Amino acid sequence: MSTLVLENAVVMRILKNAAFVNKFPFIRTASLKLHAKGKKPCCGRKKRANTLDLNAFKMAIDNLPLDQKKDFKAMLNVEAIRLHYVSPSGQNVKSTI
Repeated sequence: MSTLVLENAVVMRILKNAAFVNKFPFIRTASLKLHAKGKKPCCGRKKRANTLDLNAFKMAIDNLPLDQKKDFKAMLNVEAIRLHYVSPSGQNVKSTI
């Protein structure tokens, strides 16, 4: 059985993949946040750090409807996806879809 652990590097590759961005609306939103431009250094402000919340992204994948989970796994060419994230209540969540 092929299982993919959805780590931050994998999430970043998904956000850059046009097929995922076009198929899943929440990925499009996260991709836009990732590519948002910060303030220019000439304005005296530091460029903003990446505002993408990886825990929220992983939780959104975990909460997808069953048919979309199947599509997501098929696009990654895996049988299962292992998710590790911190819920809004502060609990460490380990989930396999």
